[in-house]
Formats: sequence, structure tokens, C-alpha cells
Amino acid sequence: MGQLLRSRPVATVFAGWLTDKTTTRRLPFLISLLVLFISAGIFLFAYSPGILLLARILGGGASAAVYTVGLAILVDTVGQGKMGAWMGFALSGMGVGILVGPALGGFVYANAGYFAVFWTLMGIIALQFVLTIFMVESKTADKYTTSSKKEEGYGTFPDGSKAKDQHSISGLDNGARLSADDTTASSSTLLAKARDEPEGGTAHNPSTSQSGREASLDPTKTSSIEPSKLGPVLKRLLGSPRLLTAIYGSFLYVSLFAGIESILPNYMHQAFGWDSSRAGSVFLAISVPHLMTPVMGALSDRLGPRKVVLSGFAFATTSIALLALIRQSDVGHVVLLVALLLCFGLGITAMFAPLAADMFHAVSQMSEVDKETFGPNGAYAQAYGLFNACQGLGGMFGSAFAGVCFVKGGWVAATLALAGFCATGSIPVMLFTGSKRKVESDEDQCGA
Repeated sequence: MGQLLRSRPVATVFAGWLTDKTTTRRLPFLISLLVLFISAGIFLFAYSPGILLLARILGGGASAAVYTVGLAILVDTVGQGKMGAWMGFALSGMGVGILVGPALGGFVYANAGYFAVFWTLMGIIALQFVLTIFMVESKTADKYTTSSKKEEGYGTFPDGSKAKDQHSISGLDNGARLSADDTTASSSTLLAKARDEPEGGTAHNPSTSQSGREASLDPTKTSSIEPSKLGPVLKRLLGSPRLLTAIYGSFLYVSLFAGIESILPNYMHQAFGWDSSRAGSVFLAISVPHLMTPVMGALSDRLGPRKVVLSGFAFATTSIALLALIRQSDVGHVVLLVALLLCFGLGITAMFAPLAADMFHAVSQMSEVDKETFGPNGAYAQAYGLFNACQGLGGMFGSAFAGVCFVKGGWVAATLALAGFCATGSIPVMLFTGSKRKVESDEDQCGA
């Protein structure tokens, strides 16, 4: 697991840069799925520690790349006004995977054996690969949509007023015909003057126009907006407090989950005498609220990300601190434990999707202001690469931090330390995360 988490930050940043640099999202997504498929096959036949390590590194990097490119495809497809809801819907797949994955793997292993587990995994990856091949990207769809709009007059007129407008236009036809000869004569005069203009004048140059058209049609020609470069783009992204707030929230989200996951089973064994299966079942209380991620995203669209995220931090911080009260194995303490874990899961769920959606709005605004640095494709994949990379770092830090606190100070010290660590995220959210008004202004700027 450690090697998987270490390969994740590097893979996400590189995958984000490559995705923003290419003209299509499909190719990096297919490459990531292919590497993931190969890593599962290597894992299937791994009979030595070295081969197993290679499989874990490839699998960690490829899964992180799939995650990053998938979010980039999402932001290309979904409109800005509903980004929170759709981001929550996509991210809820993580919670569903946590719930379904172990149960499905255990069922297949118990009924069909070790090899069947990996064949099932590889089959799911292959299915996704085929679906991606037939995926129509938003840029391709926009071409056909624009073409159809041109043929239909862009659909500007509603049905009720179409006849009236057409009648008004036909009423102008006679006047237009009367002035047609005068317009033709004027146009001929202007063209004659344009041909007589010197080269340094402001006249239209056909050769220049032709070369400009060729440059716009030829992708190999140098454009005024070059594809984004890794260094300047990352510097601009990491220089945005609003973006850093979302990235830090992602780091906190995984750190807190990994921290609780690392110390709770040990404490349940010490205080309650529970075995691993009973202690593991308690984690359902944390995982089930992840199914509410689309709801949290929709709330952030309606109320603004700041209010929803601050509420999530309040729920998570309070519930972690109150976990220090769990001392006995009676029914009351067990019920309180489950209730607090539910509140904790709900709290971190309320953080995740709104911050991911707010990152989209921040990058959109930055791309509009500095098109030269971000390039024609923007830097959404690189931003979500950083978002995902910090999740990998958070997994390593959270388990280590909570483990040290638990060993040195016990259960109470560990829970209070995690609660204090969680509270630090609310300060930058209060200062920099977009409110409803700020998000709406960003959408107006991007739509202008």
C-alpha cells in the first residue's frame, strides 16, 4: 500500500500535464486503463516480492491517472452551474467502491478462488476500455452541435414568434431589393480602392488572409496561445490561495480517514476486545455517508461551496473530538461510537465534492485571465492531478500521524490531535473558498 501511495503523486501530476497538452482526453484515459489492466495481470502471476512491488507501483500510478483524467473529462462535459452535483456524483463512486469492492472480492474469492478475483477485475477494466473507445468527447460533440445550429439559424427564435419575425423580415425584402444595385456599386468601389492601397496601408491583403486561414487550419503552425507548459502552469496554480485551499482540503479528507482507520481497530481490540471483523464492520458508518456526495455537491451549487464545506469541517471536528468519550464496551458507548462515526463520515463527505467543484471555478477564472500560460485546453487536468496527488500524500501522513499520537499519548490524545488537525482546514476555507456570489461572478466571467 505504501508503494501504491508513493507512486500516486508522481503519476497524477504527469497525467494531468499530458492530458492538458494533448488535444484529446480519450488517449491518456485509454493509456491509463491499459496500464491498469497490465498491472492487474502482473499481480495475478506475481510470485516474488519484486514483481509484486512492480504491480503495486503500476497499479497505483495508473489508477491515479484514471482518476485525474476522468475528472478532466467531467469538467469538459458538465456545465458550470451544476458542477457541484455532478462532481459529487462522480466522487461518490469512491464511496461505493469502498463499500462494494471488498465484499465483491471476498464473494468471488470464496466461490471461485484467487485467480477469479483478478479475472473479474481485468474484465471490469476491459469493459471500461471499450466504453471509452466509443465515448464522444465534448469538443467533438460541440462541432456537430454548432453545425446543426448554423443550419437551423442557431435556433434563436422561439416557435411562437417565428412566423411573426419571418413576416417582418419579408416586409423588408422589397426595400432590400431596391437598394441592392446601390450596394453592389458601393462594394465594387471599395474593392477597387482596396486594390489600389499600398502595402503599408490598412487595406485587406488576400495573401495575408489566406496565410492566416492556413495557419488556423494547420495544427502544426504556431498559435498565439501555445499548449500549457508544466513549470509555469504549476507555478500559477500553486500561487492561487483558493486553489491551495481546495488541495489542502483534499489532503485533510484522506488524512483524517486514514488516521481513524489506522487507530480505531487497535483501540476497539484493546478497549472492547473486538476482533478484526467486528472492528471492520464499524467502518460502514464512515463509508455509508459517502453516498450523499451528490447531495452535498448539489447543495454547494445552491448555497455556495464555502457554507457547505465549513459545515462539514464543523461536523468532522466535533465528532472526532467526542470520540475521546468512548471508553467502555456497553451498548450506550457502542451506539455513541456509531453515531459519531456517521457524523464524521457526513462531515468529510461535505468537504470533498464542494472543494473539487470550487477548484474547477478557480481554474476557469485563472484560465480566462491568463490564456497565454494555461493554453487553449486550460489546466483542469493538472489542477485535479495536484488534488489527487495530495490525497496520496494524505494517506501516508494521516496514518503515520495518528499512529504516533496513539502510541505516545493513547486514544484521547490521538482523537484530540486529529480534531485539532481537522479544524485547521476551516481557516483557509473561510478566507478563500468561493461563496455563492463569487462562484456566480466566475461563471459570468467565463461566459463573457
